Order: sequence, then C-alpha cells, then structure tokens
Amino acid sequence: MSRSQPFEFRSPHRIRKIESHTRSWNGITVRNIVQYPDPGKAWHDLSSHETTVAIVLGQVGGYCEPRLNLHRPTLRSRFDAGHTTFVPADMTVWGYTDGLRSVRELRMSFAPKVPESILGDDLDSAKTDTPVLLLYDDKVARCAELLAEELSRALKWQPPVLREPDDSIDGCPVYSPKRPDTAGKRTFPMAVASSDGVPRSPRDAGHKP
Repeated sequence: MSRSQPFEFRSPHRIRKIESHTRSWNGITVRNIVQYPDPGKAWHDLSSHETTVAIVLGQVGGYCEPRLNLHRPTLRSRFDAGHTTFVPADMTVWGYTDGLRSVRELRMSFAPKVPESILGDDLDSAKTDTPVLLLYDDKVARCAELLAEELSRALKWQPPVLREPDDSIDGCPVYSPKRPDTAGKRTFPMAVASSDGVPRSPRDAGHKP
C-alpha cells in the first residue's frame, strides 16, 4: 500500500457535508465518497491533478450528472445511478446535482504513467485527454461496487444508508481541517481547492448555475 494523495475537492458549491475513505495501491488512489448536497442545485469540479474515474453507485432524491459546461445539461436517456465519468488530469468536468439528498460514488485517481503501465499497447494515447461522460456499463458498475465493499471492509467502515442527512447538522456546512487524508481514518480530511489551484471557502459560489 502506498501513501494516499490529498483529496482535491475543487470548487464546491452548496455541498453541506462529505464523507470519504481512502486507500492507495501502486499509484492508484481509491476513494469511497458520500456527498450530502444542500436542497436544490449543487456542484463541484470532479478534476484533480491526476487522471480520475468516478462511478456513481447510488443517489437519493434527485439526480446527478457530469457536465462540461455548468450551464448546459448533458444529453442522456436515463437518470439512474451506475454511470461512469472519465476525467483527464486538470480538465474541469462539473459534478452537478439537482434535488439530491445524498450521492455515493467510487472515485479512482491514477498517478502519471500508471494507465500506460497497466494497459501497455492497448492504451490509446489519443483518447487520454478526452473526457467521457455518462458511460453506463453494468460490469464497470458492479466492479466498482465490489471494490467499494472491499475498501469498506479493509477500513472497517460501514457506508451510511443513503437518506436525509441528520437534522442535528441543522443546515450548517460540515468540513474537517484541510490536510491530506490518511488511510483508515474515519474523519474527512479534505483539501479544498478551486479549479485554478487557489484555495477558496467550501461554499464558494464563484459560478452560477
């Protein structure tokens, strides 16, 4: 197991609480994430300094989707969970939600050269800089669910039931100190960064829907 990288949760808007648990192996960081958006519309930048793959495993209340343009919905024929998004390093792709009470996802980040070392000649370098939105593949979703379950067992953490967040939070944003997350910790250590790398407050409303 290698050291996990700081969680760059970029440009969040109306995200009231996040839970994240992390493990890293051989340059691949895997995160089991639960987000609790405020009522209505919310979003954040899915990108990081590493190539990222995000698989939505469950959602309650409304819907979520990746967007290249925050103001333009992504064309789709279904609105259920189970979709995968591929995000090239440092390329802004918005994770947009509307009416959601909670969403659970598995997010994998790959250090430079790791995809090439895994795929070898099968890697199409011409596609590594192109985002892929809303890919529905039952096998991918099932593998992600199994990986999330294994991560939970390894860290002895039970993911919360997706439901309305605890009223005791009373609508206030909940964020832990900005420091790199550590494998096995139950707290959520989050490094908040904007898409341009300048730290901002968690409720930064630098973009309007």
